[in-house]
Amino acid sequence: MAAIIGNPINLRQVLSAIDSPEAIYGSRYWKESGQADEDLAFTTRGKKLYAIKLKKPTAPFVISGTAGWGRGR
Repeated sequence: MAAIIGNPINLRQVLSAIDSPEAIYGSRYWKESGQADEDLAFTTRGKKLYAIKLKKPTAPFVISGTAGWGRGR
């Protein structure tokens, strides 16, 4: 059990609510996104790169912050 600002949360419930829990569980943080206005986070797991939208999208968006993925891994 973890807590965010004093409210207990169940991490299993959080992961079950995410479309791709493998993007979180067992992954590694890739890099800081250059797309701060898009509120994106990137993680890796094995040879896969995940882009995680931190806020609900209100309009279509393009992910351009993956430049360099695959080089030097």
